[in-house]
Amino acid sequence: MAASPRPTHFLALRVSHPGVVAAFNTVHASLVQHAPHLREACVDAASAHLTLGVLALVTQEQQQQAAGALMALAGPLADQALLAPVAVQLEGLSHFNNKVLFLDIARDSGLERLMQLAAASRAHFAEHRLLLQAGQAFVPHVTVAKTSKLVQQYSKRQARQGQQSEQLPQAAWAPHAAIEGARVELQEIQLCAMAGRKQAQYYPILCCLRLDPSLFGSAAGCGPALAAAAAPPPAISDEQQAGGQSTTSVDPSPC
Repeated sequence: MAASPRPTHFLALRVSHPGVVAAFNTVHASLVQHAPHLREACVDAASAHLTLGVLALVTQEQQQQAAGALMALAGPLADQALLAPVAVQLEGLSHFNNKVLFLDIARDSGLERLMQLAAASRAHFAEHRLLLQAGQAFVPHVTVAKTSKLVQQYSKRQARQGQQSEQLPQAAWAPHAAIEGARVELQEIQLCAMAGRKQAQYYPILCCLRLDPSLFGSAAGCGPALAAAAAPPPAISDEQQAGGQSTTSVDPSPC
């Protein structure tokens, strides 16, 4: 059986709000205070997002196909009254196997609409045979820290000895388990490249679909990154680096 393709791109809902940045900073400071080397596990607040799904777009043709699918998504979303911004409340911390720490989403009407938007978007890209791990449950989360960023800390000698990957100690973040993030409005679906992000910046955006019914018919735009000939290298998703099944279904977030 052929190996599953490694993801290179992802569908994202960007999360940008001063309250989210403040929450990231608070949690990061707590992690570093507990163990200074955990600074390397912290995720840049500028990259904060919700992942709707991951894709393997190795060639420029595949990238153009995905961009076309994103533009075509406006119709199905409009038909389901989902082509509109979604407001969600970010609050509290949760984790996947103590290896991925993330801001959770309040269980309210905003989460319900987000789940509907995600289901419609994922189904659309699955129909276009672009969505990887389409059968995996969608678990919305905004990653704050993850141990996969510490991989380079371990030597080949440690790996040969079978030393397990480090976990994020709950004692380091438990004081902020109920942290308040912010109420954020998710305004567009983005097709992003996993590779090429610069420090303190967001991911390269190949194409985006504005969640605005008034723009239906011209709601998508593709950036110059789509014309790049070089395909980005593969990345390891959160649930892959977590090394096993969580107590809840894990969405394959790249960051």
